[in-house]
Amino acid sequence: MSDTLKRKLGVWTATFAVFASMIGSGIFGNTGKVQEFVGDPLMVMALWLFYGVVAIAGALTYSELAARMPEAGGEYVYLRKTFGPLWGFLSGWISLIAGFSAPAAIAAYLSAEYMGALLSTAFPGSSLDLLFQNWSFSVGLGSWALAITFKQIYMVALIVLFSVFHGIGVKKGGWIQNALTALKLAIVLIFLFGGMVAIFMADGPVHDPLKSNGVEWAGVGIGLLWVLYAYSGWNGASYLAGEIENPERNVPRAMMWGTALTAVLYVLLNLMYYLASPASAFSGSFTVASIISETLFGKGVAVFFNICFCLILLSTLSAQVMIGPRVYYAMAKDGVFFKFASTIHPKFETPFYSIIVQGVLSIVYILSGSYYDVMTYMGFSLSIFPFLTVVGLWKLRKNNPDAPYKVPFYPWTPLFFLLVTLIIIITSAVHEWDKALFAVAGIAVGALIYFLMPYYSRRSRGRSEA
Repeated sequence: MSDTLKRKLGVWTATFAVFASMIGSGIFGNTGKVQEFVGDPLMVMALWLFYGVVAIAGALTYSELAARMPEAGGEYVYLRKTFGPLWGFLSGWISLIAGFSAPAAIAAYLSAEYMGALLSTAFPGSSLDLLFQNWSFSVGLGSWALAITFKQIYMVALIVLFSVFHGIGVKKGGWIQNALTALKLAIVLIFLFGGMVAIFMADGPVHDPLKSNGVEWAGVGIGLLWVLYAYSGWNGASYLAGEIENPERNVPRAMMWGTALTAVLYVLLNLMYYLASPASAFSGSFTVASIISETLFGKGVAVFFNICFCLILLSTLSAQVMIGPRVYYAMAKDGVFFKFASTIHPKFETPFYSIIVQGVLSIVYILSGSYYDVMTYMGFSLSIFPFLTVVGLWKLRKNNPDAPYKVPFYPWTPLFFLLVTLIIIITSAVHEWDKALFAVAGIAVGALIYFLMPYYSRRSRGRSEA
């Protein structure tokens, strides 16, 4: 079997992968929760705008790292080369247990929520609606039992479907991703433009989002953590660098274009939400876009948009399935992960077994966890390693000042990103200390696995020689 990834992805596929991995779960699932935490629409808007600037600063910094090290694996590669194999492994380990498998599960979860909203709007009280919302069964042995709902079956089916799509070929997966992302962009623009027209063609805005109603300052930190999750994916092109043509030039372009476009759309969508509806109507809800579409257009058009939102979330899910396995591939190639992850399928030319492993972990999250717990734990975990990655840029510049691309306004751009990330880590640890401890425990387990890997490798060699 071949063990080398082919450079078959162009700059547009890489840009679409960044955009697709960002737009979806966060903007369509998190504004209601951020509003619940923060309490003030103006502050919510400010957080979305502020972290857009932070994400752009991160993308500019990562662009230099990607230009210096144009290999598949993203943060894993950067940390391994700057701080050593342990930190590189831990970054890849967190990517596996939190960075990609969890967001894929979250995208599937929100797709199910919007599908439920679609059925309730289009067929209220019907047998199909009741089946999707309420049907469940239990599996287990003795005193142990697991309740599985129809929604969970739908989510698992999505994970399996997209794992198959991206497992059968790089170009096939790239075409699917590009088509879904182009559709996503068109839907978002239609929703945004149509919503703004509906707002101002009717009686005008029902609420002024630029008027402060009083901020719940204790919730700002955790609110920013949930906004951070919506922006996670701005570094997505760096994970595909081993398969992108001309990566020194195209990876920085993909990260910048994808991040800037997403930030603009996030701010405009949130502005539309608050212009269209009082914050109390969607505070705490995971299906904000569904509520807003029905408010603006009525039930008939809301059915259409709920179908569209499900498709958008499928694009997000597809991006997570596409990008994540490249990290595990890079780790296994360096001998710090299980060997099967470095195997490229001889026919499909994809890291097939890594895709399967990530899919299994996503299914575990679907069957076991709550959206809130997974989101908070993941956000804390994913703040730590970008912080360390950006710190490593100083070491790289000291050892080798020259690079094909350099971050502008150095050192202020990376320093700004580091300061905000550190604030998020501290405030989220204080607010949700149990989730933070769980994340730290996950890192500790990764360290244990790393130190046990040589023993595993020796045993594997012994069996093969026997």
